[in-house]
Amino acid sequence: MKTTIKQLAFLVAASSVGAVNAQTAPMKEEAPATAPKITAPVIYGRISAAIESSSIGDAGSRLALKSYSSRLGVRGEQSIDEDMTLFYGLEAQVLSDSGATGLGGDLRNAYMGIKSKEWGNVVAGRLDPLVSAPLYLQIYTALDPVGMDTGSIQILAPSGRDTGTGSLLARSATTPAPTGQLTQSTQTLLARARVSNAVGYSTKYKGFDVAARFVSDGPNDVVGISPNQLGETSARALEVAATQKADNWMWGVGFETNSYSADPSTTSSRFGDRFQFVTSVKLGTIRYGATFARNTVETRRAGADKSGNEFALAAKMPVMRGKAHLIANYAIRDLFGTDNSTPTAAGVPKPLATPGAKRKQFAIGLHYDINPSTMSYAVYNLTDGSNKASEDELTVIAAGLRHNF
Repeated sequence: MKTTIKQLAFLVAASSVGAVNAQTAPMKEEAPATAPKITAPVIYGRISAAIESSSIGDAGSRLALKSYSSRLGVRGEQSIDEDMTLFYGLEAQVLSDSGATGLGGDLRNAYMGIKSKEWGNVVAGRLDPLVSAPLYLQIYTALDPVGMDTGSIQILAPSGRDTGTGSLLARSATTPAPTGQLTQSTQTLLARARVSNAVGYSTKYKGFDVAARFVSDGPNDVVGISPNQLGETSARALEVAATQKADNWMWGVGFETNSYSADPSTTSSRFGDRFQFVTSVKLGTIRYGATFARNTVETRRAGADKSGNEFALAAKMPVMRGKAHLIANYAIRDLFGTDNSTPTAAGVPKPLATPGAKRKQFAIGLHYDINPSTMSYAVYNLTDGSNKASEDELTVIAAGLRHNF
């Protein structure tokens, strides 16, 4: 007790001396607040082009120079304080074969967000895998894609499902037009990549990378909207994914749910829920990956399947003393009653409602790293639009060059 009293007396005396010294000492100017750290915007992009030979069944073939997801973007950051940083970006798709813009003139992404070391990252805008795409990125964390997420050889469609109407209509095969256009869906896996009117969040929790994204899937709100017109929130989607990674393996689970303000019509279907599981393991020098998903739809269409499964497998091995990699992908998905497959004679896709129909895809490719930013590639892809339809097999052989800057 005596020691405690002495200590308190000493502290009181010391504080009194400090107060006197503070009154007699010359005033010091306060240090200016730390100025925010501003990073100059960075211009980046990709130029990728390939000579592509493609055909659909007996409908004809095409040899063409194709742009494989070339792009041009700008991004930057600005610190807010010691914990939080503002970040932003805009990215456009550019067709390296014609010089035109892709995606109908829409940007690939347009976003602004805040990074926090303590609370995680939040971002809003038009979001794609560069920014936030929980289920899509989880699949590509497990699978090494032959098609590099681009062109006619990708397993995941660039915009995933038709988000504007909430339908499950895949891009479908068409007969060769006079301009030489020849397209068919390679939408074998249904995780979405690019969405508008979205908010994303990501953080780390107990060894897991956790990501979520909320999407307003309805029509864009406009000035003067009528009370009865559907707005952005008339269709809503929530995606959540948790992934655990180690040196030679990873695994994760993901979930998506959709809700709508109105019931579907008797002739259409809408995406409902999705559950997925992904994993990969590296044994020796070869990396293997696998994914499984269960999809459901909301429909009142007679005879339409309301749920279905999808599977995908991938393998990647180094060759040429590690300068190149040989990659193989295989995917299969149950089709729903509103998936499109075989076109009519006029090139108009017709619905496929055959029970038990499946879409299958196989791809194999060689990626050769010329340097850290430049790669050459040669790929082969075969997509069977439906095992219940004929003359809808998409065959693609392509060789090209890709440079990132």
